[in-house]
Amino acid sequence: MGNSSLSETVREHIYKELLFNQLCAVPKNYPPANEGFPPFGVDWGKDENVKKKVEEDNAPNRRFEAGLPSKNDGSLLFLMHMISKMDDRQGSRIGIVLNGSPLFNGDAGGGWSNIRQSLLDRNLLDAIVALPKNLFYGTDISSYLWILDNKRPADRYHKVLFIDATCDYFTTPLQRSLGKKRYEISKIGAEAIMLAYKTYDNFSIPIDYLDDGTFPHKEIAKLLDYDDFLYTKVTVLRPKRLSFSGISEKYEKLLADEDFNADAPKNQILKTVADLKDIDAKRADADFFKFLKDQKVKVTATEVKLLRATFGERDEDAPEILANPYKSTSGFEADSDLNDTEIIPFKKDIDEYFAEEVLPFVPDAWMDRTKDKIGCEFPFTKLFYEYKPLRDSSIILDELKHLDEQSEIDMKNL
Repeated sequence: MGNSSLSETVREHIYKELLFNQLCAVPKNYPPANEGFPPFGVDWGKDENVKKKVEEDNAPNRRFEAGLPSKNDGSLLFLMHMISKMDDRQGSRIGIVLNGSPLFNGDAGGGWSNIRQSLLDRNLLDAIVALPKNLFYGTDISSYLWILDNKRPADRYHKVLFIDATCDYFTTPLQRSLGKKRYEISKIGAEAIMLAYKTYDNFSIPIDYLDDGTFPHKEIAKLLDYDDFLYTKVTVLRPKRLSFSGISEKYEKLLADEDFNADAPKNQILKTVADLKDIDAKRADADFFKFLKDQKVKVTATEVKLLRATFGERDEDAPEILANPYKSTSGFEADSDLNDTEIIPFKKDIDEYFAEEVLPFVPDAWMDRTKDKIGCEFPFTKLFYEYKPLRDSSIILDELKHLDEQSEIDMKNL
């Protein structure tokens, strides 16, 4: 696609009428360091012309219809532009090197997540390869090769291969560093990556030789379903619990506040309630509003909220409060301070997850499914994480003791 920067690509929409069969974008590997291939961390919101064009194309059947990433990183804009140049009739492939941010940045329902999900919805994502560090002149951050294909074989439908090529097995050091570039991918490393990709399945390689003559294997490739990367972000609510006491004293403190206008019509209900006989006794929410009703004090929905906010106190031992204290079918009032969310894997039944992972710890919780959001992320590091148990302390102490003894011997020999 030529030497095009992010601003040129996005603002001018170069090669607008052309489609390509092969598209590639990698960081430049020589000085001067150019951060535009692709644009790691380039802020696309600074240039008003770029920003305007991006927002115009964030519409149905336009380049950026899937969503917009945060303004401080235009890498996924670059990728979406490349996708817009794919030839759906003859087929196209994309190879693009990105940093780690596009794998997981953003929340469910946001631009980053929606862009990632769009790659899955269109069955485009074929593989992601985690590359060794220090491969490029201008950056030593972790980088990933994304491979996209719009004519994938049927047996790869809604599947993606993750390849971890970060260990030393895949690299050979340069004789002299070039900027931050200290390594190249070795011939044997490149062959292993290609073999894993061609196999397109879980794949392991021998990476070491032990004294017992065995070759421990390291899994470098995992074949996963698209649904493994999707999740539902579910809002979890808990009921508000209030009690009322010492109301006349609370009202006196309000009167002492110069910002409080006791004569305002909306505040008249506070004085009416504070003047009631026996109002200071401690009562649960339901008992408090029953007391007002017995005293012939009528309150509107707005006044209920005001009384609760002014005189109510959070009380974990109190019963749940109803949204409408005079209507038993109104449902519990949620406590916004206790709102939480759960990230539930797409393959997991949400009700089952809630019963197993939430209710045992907060039995009064419930889900607000109207706020569900679908999210997508590619947790590369988590997928290949290998737990290595800590060494036994006695072994470490023995080694330290041995080193100490050896040091004494060496000192005597001086």
